[in-house]
Amino acid sequence: MQGLIAVLLAVAVGATQAQPVPEIAEKSLGVFELGARRFEAVAEVARLTGSGELRETVSAVRFREAEGSTLWERRLAYQIEGDRFAETTSVEVAPVKGREGEGLLITYSTLPAAPPGSRSWQLLGWAEDKLADFGKPVSIEGAVAEQAPGQPVAASWDERLKGDVLNFKVWNGRFSVVVPMLVRWDWRSFALAYLPKRGRWKVECERRPVTENVEVDLYPAATEEAGKPRRVKVGPASKIEILWAEGDLIWDDSDDEIWLGVSEDIFLKVRIDGREGYLAPGDDLDAIGLPERE
Repeated sequence: MQGLIAVLLAVAVGATQAQPVPEIAEKSLGVFELGARRFEAVAEVARLTGSGELRETVSAVRFREAEGSTLWERRLAYQIEGDRFAETTSVEVAPVKGREGEGLLITYSTLPAAPPGSRSWQLLGWAEDKLADFGKPVSIEGAVAEQAPGQPVAASWDERLKGDVLNFKVWNGRFSVVVPMLVRWDWRSFALAYLPKRGRWKVECERRPVTENVEVDLYPAATEEAGKPRRVKVGPASKIEILWAEGDLIWDDSDDEIWLGVSEDIFLKVRIDGREGYLAPGDDLDAIGLPERE
């Protein structure tokens, strides 16, 4: 028995010694200005020797002034599996300018990309004479509508709420639901602009052509309990208009990042050859050219 224990301990020690130790380096993400303050965004990068994927990941993001003092920092955990990282994270920083304020938007991208989301966004701003985040990063499967690679982000304006917003395009497998996030610069607040329950949301989609004549069920409201649906014919010559999506969002802030998603039972308000109604999730969306996709 003692011999077996010694062998197991030797194997464990050998496995521990065999795990590679990453080299740590810094990479500049750019120099930014907020108000009268000028500072640099820096990524701390962990690298493993060798070739192939998953050998470099960001282990920290920090903003510091010219004399070296750190204004804000977030550390990112990583895990090594064999001779590579289990996941790798890359980071981009872009200035955000709105009508009522300005800040910085950090984008975290993770590989391998896996559900529920492979990217997240975190907003920072200048408040009470310090650089501060406006809450946890928000993770979605999708993109920020106002964001383009390497470009400043121009926040949209919500006239109803009288505030700057960033519009998150949340993918649900068939189409994107556009969810506005409201920025209150003075309050360091970045949250859903509207209540997540039974909301009406703008839709972005790419419909495939309808190639055959079928029938779909148009419900009078965004629930199958609203009454008997009307059967409507759909064909290659049909005029199909997507009006909005109606249903619940998912807002889960129980982890280090907030997960923003769309519920599975969201309905789609459409107009087919002049007749309006709601399509339930499922086969009827296939029929109008919105099949499930990755």
